[in-house]
Amino acid sequence: MVGLDNIHVDFDYKNNEGQSVGDALKRLEFQRQERLSIVPTLDTDVRRALELVGEPFDVGNEDNFTRRERLADLILSNQQIRDTVVRSLHSNSGENTAVDANASDVDDEEFYTPASERLIEMRQFLVAFSLERSNIRLEEERRRVVSQTVKDVITKRRNLEGSLKRLSLKGMQVIDEKPISEIKTSPSGKVIACGSWSGNLSLVNDSLSKIYCNKSLSDTKISGIDWSLDSQNVVTCTHDGRISIHDVNDEKSINILHRNDARFAQVRYHPSGNLIGSTSFDKTWLLLDVEKQIPLLVQEGHSAEVFSLAFQDDGSLVCTAGLDAIGLIWDLRSGKAIMSLQSHSKPIYSLDWSSNGYKIASGSGDGTIKVWDIRKKEKVDTILAHNSIVSQVKFNKQQPGFLVSSGYDRKVNVFNEDNWIKERSLEGHLDKVMTVDFIGSDIFSAGWDRSINKWGI
Repeated sequence: MVGLDNIHVDFDYKNNEGQSVGDALKRLEFQRQERLSIVPTLDTDVRRALELVGEPFDVGNEDNFTRRERLADLILSNQQIRDTVVRSLHSNSGENTAVDANASDVDDEEFYTPASERLIEMRQFLVAFSLERSNIRLEEERRRVVSQTVKDVITKRRNLEGSLKRLSLKGMQVIDEKPISEIKTSPSGKVIACGSWSGNLSLVNDSLSKIYCNKSLSDTKISGIDWSLDSQNVVTCTHDGRISIHDVNDEKSINILHRNDARFAQVRYHPSGNLIGSTSFDKTWLLLDVEKQIPLLVQEGHSAEVFSLAFQDDGSLVCTAGLDAIGLIWDLRSGKAIMSLQSHSKPIYSLDWSSNGYKIASGSGDGTIKVWDIRKKEKVDTILAHNSIVSQVKFNKQQPGFLVSSGYDRKVNVFNEDNWIKERSLEGHLDKVMTVDFIGSDIFSAGWDRSINKWGI
């Protein structure tokens, strides 16, 4: 019997049109991999490219499709023509390919609005605040590098890998009658807040016993929650466009900070505790002054609904992302976007910064986690995390060294931060997992099955 690898293929054989098998295969490979990115799709751009390389842009009864096919043949057969077209596209494209360089679209232009005095004061405060925190972080890193040996590092990594592989389900508790949208551990590390689609805000301790339930938002769905720095208040955002603060010592307390016509997706306290950031389905993200209870900034920049938001621990940067599958990193001190995260093929639902201050992870509907390095301004790793939507990604900042993700495939996956290898896949939920967080080395997860699960060694 002759194996497939031993069958001879005559690449010089020519078909009825005089085209060899080798040329036909090259053409198909070109069409599969590069046509969408190199050959323009708009007929006006195809005509312009043909004219640029000295070819007639209209031949006989040629339609748009055959005209584009002719340009594709030219690009395939002539490297010089290909380079010319590529350079032209890059020079004439902004965020979209093949855009006329002389055309002006007012909606896509970058614009600035005057900052209020309060916003200017806040930015000046953030300059000093972030510099101080970054200096502290860098000093701790220097001290750690000097004090530890290579043997210490290897031992620590082996111990971490061993402990992650031993993770298992330690407990489960049904918290609500509807899916839990997000859980968040308090800064004190003693209590977990749970927001649900019933509008209930519940608090549980590390043994999963419910100790608090606020039903002030029972007429809507809670989409995001976060804790204040003193662990005395929880901020929530809802599907009907409300941002509220709840006192954890009063089950009936509610203080509505802001209202919006569109849905809020996530809400986060700034590391200073003076600001609250939230993402909205009106394609903007919001920065609120906690003390004055007024919006300082309503930032545009995304082309679709904004879903996720994460503040860097130093407090100088914030990353936002959403249904346009693009993440943007903003410098809060200047208000400018300094980096774009473009690699996901589907919406980005979660973001989280590493404790080192320069890496950020993004979880998407395409089932992957991308890791970005702001020093290099590029993607440095892609993790094939889940078979479905990645609902949340989270670095353990209490005990750094690993990244955890939750997914719609009902799994909680644990990855080693050194090499992004999956150390453990935790299965125990009966439905989609929406959210994860930590208390020490213990992992907590919740989702559509209305329960919160505890995973530990």
